[in-house]
Amino acid sequence: MFKRILLILFLALALSSLSQPAAAQSSGPVYIVQPGDTLSFIAVRFNVSLADLVAANPSIDPNFLNQGQQIVIPGLEGVTGVLETEIVPLGDSLRSLSRRTQVSDEQLIKLNRLVSPTELYVGVNVIVPVQEGQAQYRSRASAGAGESLLELAIKQGSDPWTLASINRLGGTWSALPGEILYSPTGNEEGNAGLPSAFLSASIEPLPMVQGATEVVRVQVKDGFTVSGVLADHPLHFFPTEAGQVALQGIHALLKPGVYPLRLEATLPDGTRQSFEQMALVADGGYLNEDIPLNDPSTLDPAVNEAELQNILSLTAPSTPTRYWEGIFTSPAVYADCFTSRYGTRRIYKVVNSDIEVPGFHTGLDFCGGEGLQISAPAPGRVVFAGPLTVRGNATIIDHGWGVYSGFWHQSEIYVSAGEMVEQGQVIGLVGGTGRVTGPHLHWEFIPLYATLPATYPEALVVTASIVNFLKQCDIFYQFTPTQLELVANICRETTYQKDDLIFKENSGSKELYVIVQGEVDIVVDPSLVGTVEGGVENRVIATMRRGQSFGEIALVDEGLRSASARAAQKDTRLLIISRDKLIMLCDTYPQLGYRLMYNLAADLAMKIRNTDLRIREQLLYRSQD
Repeated sequence: MFKRILLILFLALALSSLSQPAAAQSSGPVYIVQPGDTLSFIAVRFNVSLADLVAANPSIDPNFLNQGQQIVIPGLEGVTGVLETEIVPLGDSLRSLSRRTQVSDEQLIKLNRLVSPTELYVGVNVIVPVQEGQAQYRSRASAGAGESLLELAIKQGSDPWTLASINRLGGTWSALPGEILYSPTGNEEGNAGLPSAFLSASIEPLPMVQGATEVVRVQVKDGFTVSGVLADHPLHFFPTEAGQVALQGIHALLKPGVYPLRLEATLPDGTRQSFEQMALVADGGYLNEDIPLNDPSTLDPAVNEAELQNILSLTAPSTPTRYWEGIFTSPAVYADCFTSRYGTRRIYKVVNSDIEVPGFHTGLDFCGGEGLQISAPAPGRVVFAGPLTVRGNATIIDHGWGVYSGFWHQSEIYVSAGEMVEQGQVIGLVGGTGRVTGPHLHWEFIPLYATLPATYPEALVVTASIVNFLKQCDIFYQFTPTQLELVANICRETTYQKDDLIFKENSGSKELYVIVQGEVDIVVDPSLVGTVEGGVENRVIATMRRGQSFGEIALVDEGLRSASARAAQKDTRLLIISRDKLIMLCDTYPQLGYRLMYNLAADLAMKIRNTDLRIREQLLYRSQD
């Protein structure tokens, strides 16, 4: 009987994370453990010794930190409360962050070890101490030219002394025209430090990464038009039901660092409100590969540059018409099979020669030989169809809104420049023309110079948010941006309502689940453990929340589910990852597979420890009875 109880508890708890916050043993501000944190990392972040951190938290096991645990941070004199982590959004500055959170500049600088206020780059994590009952303000306003603080306060339903106090002004006379102020009343909310013409603005995913495509969304007041610049590239905005949106790629070879992001709202009379903030671009973590070539003529810099400039001129216009509706499809016959990924750093080596030329892969190469059909991934207008030296027989389609896709190395081309094509229409056949080592389809997006999965651009925002979410999950700890994107591309999202059954006990096991929103109950049938009198109902043995995963055993064992899973809240959103696709990804990218299996082993080890503790508690409880 005991063995059967142990088996049920172990297998069910292997589907869940049962983290319990550790009780703080010393006084001081409390830090909430984030995904991927270690005690060493936390000690470095707050400039305290590891020994002092361990001494302040004697009940914490340094080798097994869990997301959500509370860690007392010693040595931070004058700082109290809970140290929460925020990602610096577009528009926040040290001043606006201080005014919004009511935390002094000095405390923010000390906690985040800032040398200069300008270090609050978009996408950077920042620590903010939060006191119980502490007010934080969202309503914002700014005085116009010639408008006094009194007049502004009346419009906000407040008074000038309150506004001066909240915003730490020298007096009721010291507010500057256009300065962003916060108010306890009023309903004009938006991004922290943006000018008042902007109702909201966002950019994702953050931090920006080499080769990623950024989605910039902006809402402005009526009458304003929007323009902008990101990393020296102009942003082209197009209208949507929720405001305006621009897509801009971060070049895969852009040096990691900080770059300007500028937004400008303009009235017909020329009145402008603008904002500029530095944003962080992180390394893309791309792989490397050598490409052997027999023909060195395709490596001639003059030939390459002339061909590139021709393509850039063809794809420079941002067509205001959006030709597509819905999701892009794959242009390839074998949609899930790739021979080379976007962004890979390459060395082209001429056979029987010392010639080596560095470069990078500008698109996605699909499996499959000569003669396979190539389909249009979305509607659009053909702007080029013909032979090129490096890219071979090529077709370029304008999908609208500045999105173009190119198809290289074809054996045959079935369309002509100026022709409108529909999604799924055959536009040519796979070939081996141009600079190739063998026949294949190369698909790329231009001039974004960024990776766009086959389900984009309609799903661009979805994948960007999935990548942002995955990097917060323990099982994807220390994944590079490229690896996270590879995983995001095989995820599908499903929404469940309260009490919906996700899977049933003793059903087949071929998928891994990650909770994006809501809660999931893990349920076991007591009758499977042994004879149960009185018709006892199924029992909830664990409740899991955002960021937690379940179903990991399916990755190594396609046996039957040891428990049922059901949604515990309305609109519970899950990412579902197919075992077969994930295993294929691990086989294709061994480094990704090693990191995933390492993280899963650590996660399951922690669950085994929690299971052991729970069983000991149950046995102790029964012995006392």
